[in-house]
Amino acid sequence: MRIRQLKMFSKKSSIRKKLINIIILSCAFVIVFGISIITIGYIRYIKQDIINRTIMETKLIGEYCVTPLSFDYPERAKEVLEKLRFWPDIIAGIVFDNKGKIFAEYKIDGANTKILIDRNNKNIGTYHLFEDDKLHVCSNIFYKNMQYGSIYIILNTKITEKIDKFLVLISLLMFFLLILAYLVANNMQKFISKPILKLTNIAEEIYKKT
Repeated sequence: MRIRQLKMFSKKSSIRKKLINIIILSCAFVIVFGISIITIGYIRYIKQDIINRTIMETKLIGEYCVTPLSFDYPERAKEVLEKLRFWPDIIAGIVFDNKGKIFAEYKIDGANTKILIDRNNKNIGTYHLFEDDKLHVCSNIFYKNMQYGSIYIILNTKITEKIDKFLVLISLLMFFLLILAYLVANNMQKFISKPILKLTNIAEEIYKKT
């Protein structure tokens, strides 16, 4: 009798563990898949948001440089670029004339102002390029369908830092959800295992009688 009780307990425990494992694995798959989609979407969103804002600001600054370029006032263009200091993430801002020569320039101390975008393409319009955490934006300066030059902005996006912070938060959320999944699975298995164990007991009784 004692041995039979131990076997029944072992069987019940085994079924419960299997049910808990199945529920947790299912929940873990859904959680990991969902969070992966959210993470990919977030990274794309912040990159596109930074690109859109930088392009908009670059075009705006370029418009302010139309007059200095028209009347050959590099000092005035320099004053416009100096306002970039109020945007701390800007590493450099360069205005080129139509001949591709530097008309005015602003850069923070020690900044690497290596040009990565071809400015000689007249059809380029506005173009952007990522170099690690740096965003390069080049925009041709047009006014009334006439090109006066181009403006080149280099921005430190700090995107890696932002993604790292997001991943830490996501990891904590995932850990919390997995614990919650375990607690839910532990309670759910009681309702699922009871009819299974009942059927198992009935099957055993029938087997013994036959």
